[in-house]
Amino acid sequence: MNRREFSKQTAALGALNGLGLVAGLAPWQAAHAADPAEGTNYVTLAQRAPVSSPAGKIEVVEFFW
Repeated sequence: MNRREFSKQTAALGALNGLGLVAGLAPWQAAHAADPAEGTNYVTLAQRAPVSSPAGKIEVVEFFW
């Protein structure tokens, strides 16, 4: 194999590798979820729930069902 053939083969493999990378990212991009919608993904409470954290702090509560 001479230098010219090697260069062509290397360029072709690089292009195929690049196409494979782009094609591999397409499903990943489509897998992102849409923004959450009120009433569908969560419910806003009518009243604030009481918290036990001091002022200036945030209390995080998780519910699983």
